[in-house]
Amino acid sequence: MTKTCNINNIPAEIWESIFDKLPTCSQNECQRVCQRWYLPAQRSFLEHVVLASYLEVEKFISCFMRFGTAASFGSVKTIRIGSTYTTPDRARHLLESNAIETLIHHFPHVVELVISGNCIDLDYFLKRDIVKAMSTMWPHLQVFRVDSGWLHPDKRKIYLQTNYSLRKGINQLTLYEHNDVTHSMGGLEAYLTSFPNLQKIKVVSREICNLESCLPIIQHCQRLHALDVYVTREDARSLLDRFFTQNPQTDPTRFQQKLIALQSLKITMACFCTFAIEFIIHHLFGLRDLTVGVNRINVEEWTEIQKYTFSHGFLDFLCERKTFTFRSLQFNYNEENDYVNEVLHKLYHQLPPDQPAKRVEKHVNLILNNNSPESGADYNNMFSNIRNFVFEMGSKQHKDLLIRTASFTHFIQHEGGLRNKSLKYLGHMDSILQDITRLTFDAYGMWVLIHVVPKIFQDTIQQFPNLQQVTVHLSRNYPKKNSFLCRDITTVHSRLTHLEITAGNALRIEEDMFPLASKCFPSLRYLSLWFLSGWYNNHTFTIDMQDTELERLHLDVTPIRVQTEKIYNPPKPFFILKITTPQSFLSFRVASDYLYLQPYEEEEEALTVHLFFKSIAFVNLYLYRKFSDQFRPVSVMDTKDLIQTTVCCLASNPSIP
Repeated sequence: MTKTCNINNIPAEIWESIFDKLPTCSQNECQRVCQRWYLPAQRSFLEHVVLASYLEVEKFISCFMRFGTAASFGSVKTIRIGSTYTTPDRARHLLESNAIETLIHHFPHVVELVISGNCIDLDYFLKRDIVKAMSTMWPHLQVFRVDSGWLHPDKRKIYLQTNYSLRKGINQLTLYEHNDVTHSMGGLEAYLTSFPNLQKIKVVSREICNLESCLPIIQHCQRLHALDVYVTREDARSLLDRFFTQNPQTDPTRFQQKLIALQSLKITMACFCTFAIEFIIHHLFGLRDLTVGVNRINVEEWTEIQKYTFSHGFLDFLCERKTFTFRSLQFNYNEENDYVNEVLHKLYHQLPPDQPAKRVEKHVNLILNNNSPESGADYNNMFSNIRNFVFEMGSKQHKDLLIRTASFTHFIQHEGGLRNKSLKYLGHMDSILQDITRLTFDAYGMWVLIHVVPKIFQDTIQQFPNLQQVTVHLSRNYPKKNSFLCRDITTVHSRLTHLEITAGNALRIEEDMFPLASKCFPSLRYLSLWFLSGWYNNHTFTIDMQDTELERLHLDVTPIRVQTEKIYNPPKPFFILKITTPQSFLSFRVASDYLYLQPYEEEEEALTVHLFFKSIAFVNLYLYRKFSDQFRPVSVMDTKDLIQTTVCCLASNPSIP
C-alpha cells in the first residue's frame, strides 16, 4: 500500500540541494513551495528579502498574491532593493515600477528598507505620495538607508527629506551635507529635534569637521546612543566651555547627562587630535564601545604632548573599556622601543575595575604583507614601508573572557627582512612576551617570498614561551605541497594545546606537516583545519599525527566536496571518513551535500579522509557553500539553526549523536 507523503517531513537539506541547482526564476517557484508548506524555510526566506531586479520583485509579489497568508506577509522585516551588481538602468526601472508600491501596501511589518547605491534615481520617493504610503503602511519602519558612502547633492536632499517625512519611527540616520534641506526647516537643530526616536547618527558632512561641531547634534537628539564621525581638524582647547559660552541657553547639567548617555563612538581622525581626545576622556565616560581610527601616521612625527596624551590619558581611558579598537600607528623598527613597551604593558596589564585578571587572554596578532595595493600599502613608498611596522590594538569581551590584542603588520620585500628587524625588535619586550598565551600568525597577504614563511613562523613562536593557542592563516597564493613548519624544526612547545590552520581557497597542504606538528606540539588537544585540502594519494587524504592524543578535531570538509567534483564525473555524493588509533578503527560514509554520517564497512571507490592519532575523542565536520574571504554556511535558508551544517561523531565509539 502506498503511503501518503507528508511534505513537512522532507529534510530541509533536500530543499537546500534543490535551490543550489536552480536558476533565480525557478528558485522563486521553490520559494512558493516553501512558503506554502515548509515553515523553517519560509522564515529564513522572508526575514531579509533581497530583490535585485524588477523580475524578482514581480515573482516575489505574485507568489504571495497567489499563495500567501496573513502570517507570511507579516514575516517580511527587511527589504533590500537592488544589489551591488544591479546596473543603474535596471535599478532605475526597479524603483519606477509599480511593484515597489505593491510591496509597501502588502507587507505591513517592514522595519528596514535599504536602497542599493546603484539605484541612483531616488526621485521615485518624491512621487505619487509614496512617502505618505510608507508612513501609513509601515508604522514599524525604523531605518531608511541608501547603501552608498557618497551621494549626488540632489540625492542627498531626497534622502534627508524622505527620512524627515518618516521621522516618527526612524532611529538611524546618515547626516550628509544638509543646509539646503534643514535651512527651510529652521536649521539643523530643528531638523534633528523632530526625530523623537533617533538613536544612531553617522556624520558624512564636510561642514561637521571636528568634535565641537558635533555637540549641537548631541544636544538636539533626544535619545542618541551611537555616533560615527570623521574629524578632519583639531578642536580648540576647552571646547565644551566654548560651546556653553556660544550657547548660553544650554543647560550644562542636562547636556552632561546626554554626553554620559552615549554608549558607542566611532571616530576617525585625519591626525591625532589632542584636544578631541581630552574631551573624550573627561566627558564620554559612559562609552561601552569605542572605535578610534587615525590616518596612518608615524609616531616619530608626534610632539611630546601628543605622545603623553596618548600613553597616559587616552590609553588609560581605553583600557577601562572592555570593548575598544584603536588603529593604526606606524613605528620605526630602530626607534621608540621604550614607548611601545609602555603602551603594550598598559594594554595587557591595566584592566577594567570589574575584570578579574585570571579571565584575561593576552593575544598577539602578527600580520605579514608584501608591498602591494591589496595589502593597503603605499605602492610608491616601498622604502618607507619596509622601515616601519604598523601597530593596532583592541579589546573584546567573549562571555566572561576578556581578550586583549596587539597587532603588528610587517611589509616584507626581501628574504629575511622580517627576521632582521621585527624579531630583533620583539626581543626588547621579553617581560611582556612571557605573558602572551595566544598568537595569530597571518600570512594571508603574502604574494611573493612565501618560501620564507616557515622560517619566520619558527623564529616567531620561539619568542613566546608560554603560548597555549596558535592560529595560522596561510597565503592566498600558497604553492602546492608546502607547509608552515620547517622540516628541520626541533623546538618543542609543550604548553600549546590549541592549533588552528586556515587556507585561502581550499588550498593544498603538504601531508608531512602533520607529523611535524605532532612532534612540535606534544600537548596538542584541539586541532582545527579550515579550507584545507591535501594531496590525494590513491584518492586518500591522510592526516597522520600518531604521537598526538587529541581531544577534538574540527575539520572543514568543503574542499573534499570540491575535489570530488574534480576527480569524479559525475561527482560522488559521499566520501569516506576513516579514524585509526592503536585501540580502534572506525569508518563512516559521509553525505557530501548535507553532512549525514552512517557506519560504513563496504569497500567502494571514493575520496577518503584518513585520520591517524594516538587517541581522539571527537571529530567535528563542517560544510560551507562558498570558500572565499568570508565563510558562508551551506544552509542559507535556515536562520533558526534547524538544518545540520555540522556533525560531531564520537571517535572512540561508533555511535553518532
